[in-house]
Amino acid sequence: MPLRLRMRVFGDEVELLAYNTLTINSLMDRITDRIGLERAAIKAKVLEENTIRRIDNKLKDKGNRSRWTTLQDLKIVDNTPIQIEVKEEQEQMQDEWVEEPAAEDDGAGVPEGSSLASDARPADGDVNLDDREEYSPNMRACLVSTDDEPGIFQRIHADIFTTTIHDLTEILKREFKREGPHRIRDLLLKKLYSKEDEGMLLKTFSEFEEGGARVTLERGSACSINEIALKIELQDNVTKENKSQDFIFNSEYSVQKCKSEICDALGLEPTKFTLFRYDAFGAPGFAIRKEKAGWFKNNVSSGDVLALCSNDGRVVKLLSADNKFHLSIHVTNTGYSDDSKFLGEIDVSKTLKLDDLREQIATMNHFQERGSK
Repeated sequence: MPLRLRMRVFGDEVELLAYNTLTINSLMDRITDRIGLERAAIKAKVLEENTIRRIDNKLKDKGNRSRWTTLQDLKIVDNTPIQIEVKEEQEQMQDEWVEEPAAEDDGAGVPEGSSLASDARPADGDVNLDDREEYSPNMRACLVSTDDEPGIFQRIHADIFTTTIHDLTEILKREFKREGPHRIRDLLLKKLYSKEDEGMLLKTFSEFEEGGARVTLERGSACSINEIALKIELQDNVTKENKSQDFIFNSEYSVQKCKSEICDALGLEPTKFTLFRYDAFGAPGFAIRKEKAGWFKNNVSSGDVLALCSNDGRVVKLLSADNKFHLSIHVTNTGYSDDSKFLGEIDVSKTLKLDDLREQIATMNHFQERGSK
């Protein structure tokens, strides 16, 4: 099946055509040819709605090291955006070190009983992290990233019968050398673990009980189930000021009240700024207009990151003519053109989902005045 892959390279977008049977190894070769950098110097990340996956280090099937992984194996579909980044020198050295054992696995192997085979085994009491599940039936693996490197995951093991959410947070802080208050977010369930969750054992949660939970460690204190935690990123194109700050509010507060407290904390005039939710490409795409309502009615959840943009010189995602639709929005009460009323024009990405389009249209003044979603 032919696919169009949208390669995002240093701010530019390049379309690459490929079949879903193309191997990741061949894809990296094609990317290298296209951008003119050494393959060892670049990394590729698939940008999905809820997560970011690095794919340049998934060249071979884990279950069969002699088989090359394909686009289809990694569930990469048509119109998928792929971010190309340059590795730091430390990353290049680390990746080179990690790849060495894989090359040995592809060979004929080491005969059982040879000195090489025995030397490769961990000594007594020195249990390899990847082998811990063999030593305890209660051990489960989870994939963990951090807010500094959201696309890089590390496998961490924990005993679900003795480890609480608070314990896991402390384990991860030590593992990633973090200090200060931190919390855990489940990337698949899109939720932050609350203060009430902190004392509960991992076995209480199905995502940990089954194994394979995908979480991220992020800075900030956990909030209660009656509160909402938000990270606000100021983007002021007038003063060119950009900074971020964490806030925790009572979940029953209106957006208007919370916005007033945010602006007070940042020394800003609330009427001159608008809160935005980010779209899938990391741009402030959805204005939060229902300020008299709560966060839930504005599709904002605890742990979300919002942009606070100045109304003058507001940050706007620029779309090229090839990547956008220019839409004229009309409304009718009868379904006929006789009472059709023109509301305005908007530009939207061709990849925008219908639910997101509906939500963007709902932010227009006509619907806001009527309290529509």
